[in-house]
Amino acid sequence: MNKLPKINFIGNKEKIVDWICDNIPKDVNSIFDAFSGGASVSFEAKKRGFKVLSNDILEINYLLSKALIENNKITLDEKDIKTIFSGNPVKGFMYKNYSEVYFFPEECKELDLYRQNIEKLDSDYKKALAFSLIRRSMIRKMPYSRFTLPWDKIKQLRDEEYSYKKYKRRRAYHNQSFKEHFLDNLNEYNNAIFDNKKDNKAFNSDIFQLIPKINADLIYLDPP
Repeated sequence: MNKLPKINFIGNKEKIVDWICDNIPKDVNSIFDAFSGGASVSFEAKKRGFKVLSNDILEINYLLSKALIENNKITLDEKDIKTIFSGNPVKGFMYKNYSEVYFFPEECKELDLYRQNIEKLDSDYKKALAFSLIRRSMIRKMPYSRFTLPWDKIKQLRDEEYSYKKYKRRRAYHNQSFKEHFLDNLNEYNNAIFDNKKDNKAFNSDIFQLIPKINADLIYLDPP
């Protein structure tokens, strides 16, 4: 049975998604998930055989749906992994904007390299899947999976000795590399790709611009 991989999305409906989908009227064949977020509702609807149209204006949420909902068969292989993690770190967008904001400068340079290399992959679905895994890797390195902490607190909580002294936990996973986290989650994400024999689509649009173009039996609204 295909399983939604770990997303870590605040407000996700994983715990109640069965109840939501159990209450979909029997005559519905297609569903428009207008604010898809972490794609938990879209994924369950896809599993149940509905045609799913999934939308979110936040690009990383769109990429999650591109990878897990629209994509029916494309996964990442060893060649793709080699492409993503080859080369030397570079100073780019992440380094310039997020060094000592969320991550150490060297880590930001690694992210800039991976972002650059992902664009070399030969499929938009592979790119979406890779960015989804990089997102997951970044979250795994953040204390409490939160990007709202100030840098001083992030550094403090990533200090394993401090963490052990204060909380009796070293939280070593915060200091694992992005690559290690990526590979730890790779099979879970690859295994989430399946074909429900429907022409599912992911959109990255303002809802008011998109609605006139959508043809679906039911719209699921879970607005922010």
